Amino acid sequence: MKRFSVLRSFVLLSFLLMLAACNSGQDTNATSPATAVSTLLSTSVSVVPTDTPIPPTATPPVATPTIVIPTPEPEPTLTPEPIVVPDVAVSEKPVFAVFREAAVDTTSAIYHDPIAPDLSNVVVPFILSEGQRARLAQDGLVVSPGVEKEFFTVYEQVRYANLPPFVTSDSLLHVYHLLFDKVLRTAEKESFIPLLAGLNEAMLAETDAQYRALQGTEWEDAARRTVAFIGVGSKLLDANTQIPAYAADLVNAEIANIEDASGIIPSPIFPGLENGEDYTQYIARGHYTTSEALTAYFKSMMWYGRMTFRLKSRDPEVGKAETRAALLLVQALRTAEVNGNFALDVWLDLYNPTVFFVGRSDDLTAFQYLDVIDAVYGSNPGLAAIADESKLPTFIETANQLPPPQILGLVISVTDNVEDVTKGFRFMGQRFVPDAYIFRQLIYRNVDGRMLPKGLDVMAAMGSDRAYALLDEMGETDYERYPEQMAAMQDWTAGLTTEEWTETLYTAWLYTFYPLLEEPGDGAPQFMQSDAWLDKQLNASLGSWAELKHDTILYAKQVYAELGGGGSGAPRPLPAQGYVEPVPQFFARLSALTGMTIDGLNDRGLLNEQDHNSLARLQQLADSFQNIA
Repeated sequence: MKRFSVLRSFVLLSFLLMLAACNSGQDTNATSPATAVSTLLSTSVSVVPTDTPIPPTATPPVATPTIVIPTPEPEPTLTPEPIVVPDVAVSEKPVFAVFREAAVDTTSAIYHDPIAPDLSNVVVPFILSEGQRARLAQDGLVVSPGVEKEFFTVYEQVRYANLPPFVTSDSLLHVYHLLFDKVLRTAEKESFIPLLAGLNEAMLAETDAQYRALQGTEWEDAARRTVAFIGVGSKLLDANTQIPAYAADLVNAEIANIEDASGIIPSPIFPGLENGEDYTQYIARGHYTTSEALTAYFKSMMWYGRMTFRLKSRDPEVGKAETRAALLLVQALRTAEVNGNFALDVWLDLYNPTVFFVGRSDDLTAFQYLDVIDAVYGSNPGLAAIADESKLPTFIETANQLPPPQILGLVISVTDNVEDVTKGFRFMGQRFVPDAYIFRQLIYRNVDGRMLPKGLDVMAAMGSDRAYALLDEMGETDYERYPEQMAAMQDWTAGLTTEEWTETLYTAWLYTFYPLLEEPGDGAPQFMQSDAWLDKQLNASLGSWAELKHDTILYAKQVYAELGGGGSGAPRPLPAQGYVEPVPQFFARLSALTGMTIDGLNDRGLLNEQDHNSLARLQQLADSFQNIA
């Protein structure tokens, strides 16, 4: 019975691979996962050395702590009571869906005969070289380069040749990548872009009203730059946006820099950025190149995600200027309306689903600033109260108690204190993700002289002894403090609870790698007992991780016909027996991840029938393969 279960599931997998590839809109000539890993390692991290190492924190904070208003310089007889700022709003900590992982028995149910040195007890239907035969006898498996660009073409060739299929974990991870990318792209086109367009329009009108009210005051320049900031995001999304004349020069200069994408140069709207902005980050990548609308959305959200209104800088006046603009932005979010809805609610409608896909902002958010505003200026203050210059220093010192970003996302100098020059407000800040945090802890300044991380760092931090051994062979562990920092990262990942690992689709996707990174236990077949098998599993994890980074870069396609044709003839031989990679816990976690995706997106009305059915098929496959494995 299991034999035919494998065959039925295998045929469904082949069909789903082809369907997902066709529906994903992917370019089958696009960069391979292996090349993507290499590219990520060379381009995803900008590091500017500094002198003092930063020890990793136990757990990066994801919520606002209790904050006490600093006591200003008091008059001799005054001792004001501290004001407590409430914890982060519940609406900013959504729970979309539950990760329901089935219990599995990993005990081997089959006795595996040892492979004879001369392969006399092995059926080898391929022509192998002597070296390949020797490797097959030694390790139980042999790997040779392939030319196919899609999994389903490989499986179809196996099926038509009546050869026994070997269903591997990486093929199902690839299906999940295709479906994840598809549902994210659909959500962006059908939901996120309209939400952002409405938010842009309302915020541009509200900040313009602020500017007109603050003309002639000390806050006029901040109001002008606030209009320009929203103007850039608006015009990047819709080139026909009309910008007020007083801010047009700033907007046009900033957009010219973004379109040129020529490197790290000064920002017209943020002149206080001593090292400039990295405009190469605005080059659309991934599925954002598939349409003009998605390219525009990418650039607009990248602008809102990268630019920080810092609380402090080398020059205290710069911190004050940027904080004034941040206060006006947050106030506009509180007072503006989008088609009869509060702008802050629309912001949440855009932010919360992206939290489910990727994670929470690594920078300070509007909710955190609103809490501090109400504590410093009084509950729900008006624009005139916000523009009270005498309270600005107190706001800055109070907000400075909020947690700093855990990931360095700005270009800074070797002499800068990281926290002092990076903490601040981002309108739609880019997200904290564990792998980026691990990278930061394993490069300079935390590890002397190491300027770029490797994908193997993530796998080693997640407990892969083989990944660490390969890093050691490469000489990576020779860097001063690398072993200590890696040990700290391994402790950190081991300390994360299942709930923390499965809070978002991004982290739950990483969580599915764990069964692949563990060394097989007693009773595993011979082909799983060698370093070659561990390398195969590392390759599967790294390839899927590269696809995860590719899909979430902001926050490939060839159609094949069936081989042969119809017609009568001799009866077809009984199909060859198949084999499922014996990693049942992996299949259980992939099923849970897929179910979590379905539930979370259904809850928000972000899943159409076609994508729901495709995800449901993948979950059915994962369940079947878990039972077979």
